[in-house]
Amino acid sequence: MTLKEDPATLRSLLLSARMFDYLAMKNLYAAEWSKYFRQLKENPSPDLVSVYLEIEMATQEHSMLADLMDTISGLPEIYREAWLTESASYRLGTALARWDAGCRYWLEMQARIHEREPGESRQSTFLCCSLERRLR
Repeated sequence: MTLKEDPATLRSLLLSARMFDYLAMKNLYAAEWSKYFRQLKENPSPDLVSVYLEIEMATQEHSMLADLMDTISGLPEIYREAWLTESASYRLGTALARWDAGCRYWLEMQARIHEREPGESRQSTFLCCSLERRLR
């Protein structure tokens, strides 16, 4: 099927595929983070905290949180196009606001991780427990 044959269906399928990609990414990263948190509970050394939280999870450009934000921030425009193709604009703003809230959630989590003072393993252990509870 080419885009000329049924563009609405193809756009809807593209949106669905990207939403599944985001869902899978969230679940895979949550499993990885859970492993990090378990390891940090056993050994909350500043070096491990730095590697897991600052580098793997929350680096501004190339981290799991950055990947999640990049992925979710690309969804609203595709969602908007699909919505308007299949429905009236009624409640579109509310639906799009949910995507913005999802992106803000990851931004806030990233900021929370960066609030940690380097070398504060006690605070890092608390942060790990707090983040782990929020991800459940």
